[in-house]
Amino acid sequence: MVSMMMRNLVEAALTAHGSRDRFADRMTKLAEQQDVYVDDNDVAAMAQLGERYVRETIRLLESCLTAAGQAHAETVLQPVISQCERFFLQPSRGLPDQVGLLGMICNAYLTRGLLYDVSEQTRMMRGFPLIAADPHAERGIIRRLIGSDLTEDLDMLIEEAATNPQLRFIASGTYVLQYSLRATGQVGDWSPSLQDEMSRCGAALGLSLG
Repeated sequence: MVSMMMRNLVEAALTAHGSRDRFADRMTKLAEQQDVYVDDNDVAAMAQLGERYVRETIRLLESCLTAAGQAHAETVLQPVISQCERFFLQPSRGLPDQVGLLGMICNAYLTRGLLYDVSEQTRMMRGFPLIAADPHAERGIIRRLIGSDLTEDLDMLIEEAATNPQLRFIASGTYVLQYSLRATGQVGDWSPSLQDEMSRCGAALGLSLG
């Protein structure tokens, strides 16, 4: 299970007074760049989806752990989970808003990016990805939402984390797997995907997030 410390930190960050302020500033800037007007309700709608993105990332980690346990591969996955937790518990000082929504979105992006990287390493070595579903499906939308400069910094942090010796050779330990881990962060199989919801909401506000 994902540590209670991490879960508490995320919930405290998402529910604290003013947690959306830096995110709101970014939304306003994005709207100005696209000659679109957004009001407080528009920002709140996108902020709710941002919070869902973060919470579904935590659920994704928990689902990965569950799936790994079922496949008797907990020790293979644990170094990845530990690094993902460090993204939240020990955020890079160069990232903005470490205790608010924007910062939590950055941490979630890092987490999903690392899971994707490790999953693709497994694909190259074993012929199938570590995680069956794309753990980083929303990356294009998040990049547009938080800005290219910031996501370039995040991508560099993902590359740096992936060079950790424990993670570089994780794909070689997946010999215990017969197939990909079926892990998902979605609330339920019948709920709209977060990617679709973000695209729909952005389009309704006149924002291009594609």
